[in-house]
Amino acid sequence: MKSVYLKFLLLIGCFFIAASGWAQVKKVSGTVTDESNNHLSGVSIIIQGKTEGTQTIADGTYSIDVAPGDVLNFSFVGYSSQKVKVENSAIINVILHVSTDKLGEVVVVGYGTQNRSNVTTSISKLDNNVLASTPRANIGSALQGTISGLQVVNATGQPGASPVIILRGGASINNPGGPLVVIDGVIR
Repeated sequence: MKSVYLKFLLLIGCFFIAASGWAQVKKVSGTVTDESNNHLSGVSIIIQGKTEGTQTIADGTYSIDVAPGDVLNFSFVGYSSQKVKVENSAIINVILHVSTDKLGEVVVVGYGTQNRSNVTTSISKLDNNVLASTPRANIGSALQGTISGLQVVNATGQPGASPVIILRGGASINNPGGPLVVIDGVIR
């Protein structure tokens, strides 16, 4: 009886050792940069044929658990995607190259993104050279007369007071129609 029990434990032990050898998952990490050696954050890294993946953080680094033989697909908007086969290395650094042939003019709307050719509604675009050409007291006076449907109203005559910006309408009772203004990444 003791011999049968010992053989059974030995068989179970061999099974676990073999299973750990089959599923050798290891951690791979690295850095993703562009051609100028700038770190890219938000690069998608997907294991090809699987649903697992990750993204690079602010300093361009990533870490993902993979098996030997897996293929990592690195993709980022405006750059050519790159596939790298995982060998025995624990560090995989990738350089992504700019791809201008696939990047058309993209319009960001409140509920998604559209190509400019597919948009049928009214979209206005202001060239930054218009704002740089003359100094203005505030952004409202700089925008005045540059975009169709934009009204800049000075509510008070006080110097330095911010004007009210109304974009295409403003006739609603509940909402005056003020646009979201983002300047250099800061909401104003």
